[in-house]
Formats: sequence, C-alpha cells, structure tokens
Amino acid sequence: MKNCIGRKKENAWIRKLVVITFWLLVWQILAWCIDNSILLESPIGVGMRLLEDLQTAAYYQTVFVSVLRMMSGLILGVLAAVFCSVFSWKNAWVEELLEPVVHFLKAAPIACFIVLLLIWTGADNVSFYVSFLVAYPPVYLNFLEGLKNVPSGLKEVAKVFGMPLKNCMKYIYLPCVEPYFMSALKLTVGMSFKAGVAAEIIGTPDFSMGERIYMSKIYLDTEGVLSWMLTVILVSYLCEKVLLFLVQILWNKGITYSALKKQDVSDGEDISLQNVTVKLGDKNVLDNVSALFENGKIYCVKGASGLGKTTLLRTLTGLQKITDGKIEGKNRQNAMVFQDGRLFEEYTAAENILATGQCAYSETQLNEILQEILPQDELNKMVKEFSGGMKRRVEIARAVLSCGKNIFMDEPFNGLDPETKRKTTEFIKKYQNGRTIVFASHFTEDAELMNGEEVKLWKDV
Repeated sequence: MKNCIGRKKENAWIRKLVVITFWLLVWQILAWCIDNSILLESPIGVGMRLLEDLQTAAYYQTVFVSVLRMMSGLILGVLAAVFCSVFSWKNAWVEELLEPVVHFLKAAPIACFIVLLLIWTGADNVSFYVSFLVAYPPVYLNFLEGLKNVPSGLKEVAKVFGMPLKNCMKYIYLPCVEPYFMSALKLTVGMSFKAGVAAEIIGTPDFSMGERIYMSKIYLDTEGVLSWMLTVILVSYLCEKVLLFLVQILWNKGITYSALKKQDVSDGEDISLQNVTVKLGDKNVLDNVSALFENGKIYCVKGASGLGKTTLLRTLTGLQKITDGKIEGKNRQNAMVFQDGRLFEEYTAAENILATGQCAYSETQLNEILQEILPQDELNKMVKEFSGGMKRRVEIARAVLSCGKNIFMDEPFNGLDPETKRKTTEFIKKYQNGRTIVFASHFTEDAELMNGEEVKLWKDV
C-alpha cells in the first residue's frame, strides 16, 4: 500500500513537471516568433534576470517589505473575518448589520479602494489595507457558512453530555468549518497578493515589488516586469503553502480535549413527570403524561412508532421544552444514545467517549473495556470505517462509560443481532453503576433482556 501511494505521488510530480515544461516551451516558441524583447522576453532571459536579482541585497529587502505588508493585512483580515462570522452566527442582527458592508467590499472595484486609501493613508501602507479588505469577505462568508452547516444533532450531543467548550471546538465545530475555511484561505492568499501588488504599482512605495514592476515598465524593461511578476507568483505560492501548513497544525494540535476527573455517579435523583404536555405544531405529542423513574432502576418505555417515545426522552434530557406540566429531579448531567447515529466520524471509538468530557477512564483503559463489545483490531480505526452495528455499540459505550447521572437510550439495539444484543446488554448492566436507565423500544424482548420495568404511558400500548 505504501509503495502504491509513493508511486502515485511520484507520478503526480512527473505530470506537474511535464505540464510546466510544456508551457515554458510554448512561451519560448512565442518569444522566438515575436522576436522583440520589448514585447515578450524569453523564459531563459527572464530566468537569467531573476538569478541576477537574487544576488543583490536590495531584492531580498524589497520582497521582505512587500510580503510583510501584505501578509500582515491578510492575517489581520482573516482574524477579523473569523471573529465577525462567529458573532454573526450567534446573533442574526449582527449578520444583518454586516451584510451591506460585506457585499460592498465584494462588489466595489479594488482600484477605487486603492485610490481612496492613497488619499487617506499614503502610499507606504496601502498594500496592507488592500490585503485586509480583499481577505475579509471570502473568509467571513465561508467561515459563517461552515458554522451554519454544523449538524444540529452533534450540537444536541454536546448539550446532553455537557461537553466542555474545548471539546466542542475540537470534535464538532472545527471539523465542520475546516473545509470552508481552508478553501477560503487558498483563494484569499492569491487575491491579496494580486491586489496588494496592484496597490504598490499605483502608489509606488519604496522597497516594494509593485514599485519595481512600475519602474521596469517606465524603462520598457519587459524582462524586469516578467522577472518581478515571476517573483510575485513564487512568493504568493510559498506564502500560501506556509500559511496553510501553520493553520493546519494549529487546527489539529492547537486545541486538545478537556478530560473530567472521576466523579461519583451514584447520587442521582428520582425523576417525576407531573401532567407533562408537549405540543409540536398543532399536535400534542405528549398529552398529560405522568410517571415516576426511581433512581438506580432500569425502565423500558414501550409504545408504537409515532406515539412520542423519542419526544419523551428529549424532554427528560432538556432538548425539548414542555408546553405544560412539571418535571422534578432532572439532572443536568446526562448521557444519551440517540435513535439516529451521532458519532464524531473522524475519531476512534475511545476518542468519541473521551470527547464528552464526562469520562473518568484514560484512553488505554477505554480500549481495554471496549474489547468487551468491539473487535480489538478495530479500536484504532476511525468510526467512519465501522459497520452500522459497531457504531451502535460505540454510542452505547459512550453513554454508559460517561459520568452522566441518568442514561437515556432511544431504540438502543437497532441493527444488533441477538448474540451481540445479549453481550451489549451485559455490558450496559456491568457499567450501570447504580444509575437510572430509561430506554425506549417497541420490542418486548428488549425489556425482558434488560430486565427493565415496563412503563406504559399510552392507552394503546
């Protein structure tokens, strides 16, 4: 496999080299045909000029000053865009307030900005401000779109388990925003350099690549124009790669999860529902429901599909507000197995459990415990590679091995064969630790297997 990957990378480099060589030949042939160095210099001549410039200190000083100005503006623009996008995501009125500004920055000609900035700030820092203005809109819009596309199901996982903010960032928000943000950065670096150099050509500040291009134009030095153009392209490419590399390191390594110290999970409370009604639209999904769930017991809520079992569990975990009635003894620190899959797909089974911030076990201990219900050779794989039944067992383990005072399970044995269901049931009971378990199912055998007390809340059950 490694040899195959190595060959693919080698072939990719060969293809790139062939493409570059092809276009250099086209350039050289055009230069021969035109035969006028003022109109078009050959790549050989441009390369020789660049090599001469590389031997002078002024060349490096010019490149450094220009890059410093443009990258400073770009980075500040990116940070401002990220900051504003988070505020817009949290507050709709902020998004509405910033919308005209963003559209104005997108639509207004960059040359107009350059002229105005030359009037307001002078030539020396115009490339800094232009880079800022060019970087802001795409990063703002892409980061905001990424935040808006964070799955609501994962946000509910964070709420039920009480995940720390650092864990939410690492396991939920950053993975969802990453493709949007990285795409914006790739676009932004090149745009910022093009706009920044254009600003320098118009303003001609000292020690700038734009000023060198302008002076070459004045003297009809096409060789110099192309040489500096090549420098801008190379510097822009290198800055993009370095910036993306640094951001990737910060993205993956800069935020670590928060672990929870061992807590006592046996001091839960009874949960009492008193005439609870939950109305969704025009329908009472729960209608005047009363029930008592005593601490430390296992309960099975039975009912046909559509009667409101999921709504009941969501109400008990605080995900669904009640329309009428009262709930007493509901702990904030809970754990839940959701009816639909809600795992952090890019992480291992143990990391999915640690992500909740409610686990008192180390990763090594978790991998030993998980061998009771999962194959040992699968534990180092990301859960996206797991089968549906294996993912279900990971979700059950996440709920049971957390420090939640109450454990709620919505159709927990979906997709499990009878033998796996039996082993998983034993696992749940082994790590129950005196906590209340409420699980919803429309199968009688599930209640018998869990030895749970049946709770009938609907007349037709």
